[in-house]
Amino acid sequence: MQGNRAFGGPTLAIVSLTNRCNIRCVHCFFYSPHLEEKNLLLVKKERQLTDQLSNEEHLRRLRTLDAESDHTNSLLQELIRMGTASFLITGSGEPFLHKDALEFMDRICHAGCTCSVNTNGTLLDRETIDTLIRMGLRELKITTMAGTREAYIRTHPGSRDGAFDSLRTALLYLSERKAAVGVRHPRVTLVCVVVGQNCSDLLAFAEFAALVKADSVQYRPVFAKGDQGLANVVPTEKQGALVREQILKAKDFLKSNNTPHNIDYFFRTFRGALDTTELYNTIPCYYGWIATRIEVDGFVYPCCRCYEPLGNSYEKDLHEIWYGETYRSFRGEALALSTRGTPVSGCICDSCPHHTANLRVYRALHPLGWRSALKPTGDHRWPG
Repeated sequence: MQGNRAFGGPTLAIVSLTNRCNIRCVHCFFYSPHLEEKNLLLVKKERQLTDQLSNEEHLRRLRTLDAESDHTNSLLQELIRMGTASFLITGSGEPFLHKDALEFMDRICHAGCTCSVNTNGTLLDRETIDTLIRMGLRELKITTMAGTREAYIRTHPGSRDGAFDSLRTALLYLSERKAAVGVRHPRVTLVCVVVGQNCSDLLAFAEFAALVKADSVQYRPVFAKGDQGLANVVPTEKQGALVREQILKAKDFLKSNNTPHNIDYFFRTFRGALDTTELYNTIPCYYGWIATRIEVDGFVYPCCRCYEPLGNSYEKDLHEIWYGETYRSFRGEALALSTRGTPVSGCICDSCPHHTANLRVYRALHPLGWRSALKPTGDHRWPG
């Protein structure tokens, strides 16, 4: 309401631990075998290059990076002092590959903050699961993209034999252990990025979620900007019709099992690939007040769809970056997004994965008019 000032620290801190990964998801803009160009959003649009390395050399180096442990511990402590209540541990790779991942998560939980993790779930053995339960981790957001062994192989080419079966076993063990101990956390959200390779498996994904007793399900349109090769994973028009058919069946199934889902939001932004253009003609972006994202190399962004950093935590304290003029400029521009009609500078606003968070804020600020932001437009096929 003030315009661009923040009167407290970020509510959510998204902390990247590593760029290394142990699998190759077909939709990943860092590791997908379909990539034709040297990606990671074309090496963050070249804006974070500070040396004379080529994009290919720089990207190769980025893929080996882990967050420096002492620096990460200092960052967590600074964020806690700023009043950050929620943390999302993530990465351009698999966060559980970092040698100190569990220590970071435990530090957050011990401070009384909530901690969630974005993961592919393949490193969740029994010992790790027991540790996560003991520390009180809030949520595991597990991107499986498949409900069957066959679909898992199609969406994770080159994955080891039995990977899907091991994942299923781990999730069943997690459910059993929570029941035995009498706790609800960590909650499990299963995530399915909808691509051409799994569009016939979307109902089976919902059934798999029920089998492993997942607490919620999310379907997400694929993000395919910036690389022609990723067009190979975007559902075709024919596959798009199958997606709608499968998703509606999944919606009925999940409703019958009382499993929360985001299917209505999914349809609002599904155009084969993720498309939030129409949405941001109606609502602003509030993410400059909600969250901050710190990458493994220290660069600070408002979210993962921004390619222009607002500072670097190795050069300045995060407190100084968060309250500084660059961040304030971003907030002011983001707040005018819906009235200006052009993306925020340095951001890919027409493919925003954080639109649900912005919708929640918009709903809180506009309790009588928020439904207009969900109203379908044009020739969009809106279910029900």
